[in-house]
Amino acid sequence: MNQETQALPEAVRDFITPGHKKMLIGGKWVDAVSGKTFVTVNPATAEPLAMVAEGDAADIDRAVEAARKAFDEGPWPHEKPSQRTKVLLRIAELIEQHRDELAQLETLDNGKTLFESRNVDIPGAAETFRYYAGWPTKIYGETNPSDPSFFNYTLREPVGVCGQIIPWNFPLMMAAWKLGPALACGNTVVLKPAEQTPLTALRLGELLLEAGVPEGVVNIVPGFERESGYQVKAVAVGTGQALALVRKSEADVVLAHAPDTEKKYIADGTLIRRRLVMHNSFVLAGPAADPAKIKGTIKAVDALKKIVEAKTTFVSRGDDSGTHQLEKRLWEQAGIEPIGEWYLESGLGMGSTLKLAGEQQAYIIADRATYLACLKTTDLVVLVEDDQVFLNIYHVLEVNPEKFPKVHKGGKALADFLLSATVQDMLKMFGVDKFGEPLFYPDAGRTEVDLLQRQ
Repeated sequence: MNQETQALPEAVRDFITPGHKKMLIGGKWVDAVSGKTFVTVNPATAEPLAMVAEGDAADIDRAVEAARKAFDEGPWPHEKPSQRTKVLLRIAELIEQHRDELAQLETLDNGKTLFESRNVDIPGAAETFRYYAGWPTKIYGETNPSDPSFFNYTLREPVGVCGQIIPWNFPLMMAAWKLGPALACGNTVVLKPAEQTPLTALRLGELLLEAGVPEGVVNIVPGFERESGYQVKAVAVGTGQALALVRKSEADVVLAHAPDTEKKYIADGTLIRRRLVMHNSFVLAGPAADPAKIKGTIKAVDALKKIVEAKTTFVSRGDDSGTHQLEKRLWEQAGIEPIGEWYLESGLGMGSTLKLAGEQQAYIIADRATYLACLKTTDLVVLVEDDQVFLNIYHVLEVNPEKFPKVHKGGKALADFLLSATVQDMLKMFGVDKFGEPLFYPDAGRTEVDLLQRQ
């Protein structure tokens, strides 16, 4: 046990240190059929955190079989709606009771700040389960007008076994987004957490059983994606920090959205093959009361001038991320040096900065995807969004192996994968089911000029 592990809270230490973490199948914690395990690491230190059972197709088959049996023979699909509500509320309560423990696990496994885990991710997960706890008693059919000689009605029933895959960036919150509606409707689930961040999903599995979810209703199978044979270690930081990691030979490929800085790294030979992957947009959000009266302003620069004139609070990431770099350019164009009590710099990620802006009832520039994902934790509204400068373009860039001989060839494989039809097709629908619009728009094969001409 290293010093870092010894310093952890007892509950966290007890969860990650004894043996390896098993997968949840049929209400039991079991090893992989193959007996294989893998290491999940702390992205901040690259030190091992825990050994985890490595599931594969045979384990998914077992999990599906258990989920199907629980659906066909178990009580959950036919449970009284009020009982499903009770269980979902209990899950929310247990998440809140274990808030500090879950936040520590999320930060250790994912790399985001403890502040963000504790104040955004964990409360968001609890609130999701609490929201869906209200649905079991609201799902009903209706009698339809028809020929009097017929009795015509609709009956809404659970669909069966749901396969669910969650990414690495909001592990617990996205597990809640997947599990909440499926369980509320009486379905059973096979959940695969991202291989980079399996720990909070596995801990959630323990809490689900404690809350009274019947055996086999939720099955959790960690494991690897086998598309390329490469293991990807994702580090979620702002663009400035990401590019700094390249300088220290700690990255093989970068997904960035700071065009001016990217071009400098291309020019000096640090990065190569800058290719357009996708885009979305930035927004300028603020309190609904809009004390600076910026709503309807076309130019973002003019809106910033109004904010300063009104002496209202503005919150910045202040972390040299792509969002922060855009903001700095806009202040420069406005001829304003953002200094004073009205201007706050968080030094945090976008989600945490949005939460802070909401608490301060302040204005903020955010990327639309994160704003939409954080609507449950902020009451800020979008006030300015149509300025062309708010186009938010993401490029994938590979580290130059001639300057950094240790760069892994898997970096190019990942870059190519992001531009593949598989990923580009996924982007078209990513977020549509939850937000009514995609969070990103695919752009493989296009150029920045193409995008600007379409604005």
